[in-house]
Amino acid sequence: MTARISTSLLVPVLVALFGTFPADGQEPPSGSRVAVLEAPLALRLDHKSLREAVSRAMEDKEGVGDAARAIDVLLSSHLKHEEDLAFRPLGLLRGVAKDASSADIASATAMTVKIEKDLPLLLDEHRAILEASKRLGDVARREHKPQYLDLADRLWLHTRVAEEVLYPAAILLGEHLRVTQAAKRPHGGNP
Repeated sequence: MTARISTSLLVPVLVALFGTFPADGQEPPSGSRVAVLEAPLALRLDHKSLREAVSRAMEDKEGVGDAARAIDVLLSSHLKHEEDLAFRPLGLLRGVAKDASSADIASATAMTVKIEKDLPLLLDEHRAILEASKRLGDVARREHKPQYLDLADRLWLHTRVAEEVLYPAAILLGEHLRVTQAAKRPHGGNP
């Protein structure tokens, strides 16, 4: 892939690491201490943007459209998998950083255990998406449609950020929650 990665693609990822905002995009009140078990808005918006870009590429009547349709089949289920499992615990990051309590801690901990178990499947999904996006890039170059090369780059970036930052962050968060909850139990964490 090329090094033409837009800073506008990195901003949602960086914002996502620092918490979730309500659906209207407004930051919660500074006194808010509720942690939310929901994929951070920035990650959901990034996924929406990817879906829209793939959808636009699918409108192409030539090889780009065919390549985009192959990506769409893979990407739709993968993004749902990420949002429902891997990204939901990340919604707790802001609250955990502020030592907020949440009724969702047990659910988040269970999800992070499942993330570890599902990691090989998530990585397989990424490999398939990367192969399909490579085909998209090849077709876009062959058909002289450089506007679709950015989409291939964005898909590559999506997989890298998830594998190098977001999945490990979710797993680490789960470990932190397990240790914190064990420390709160009487007798030093023994049930």
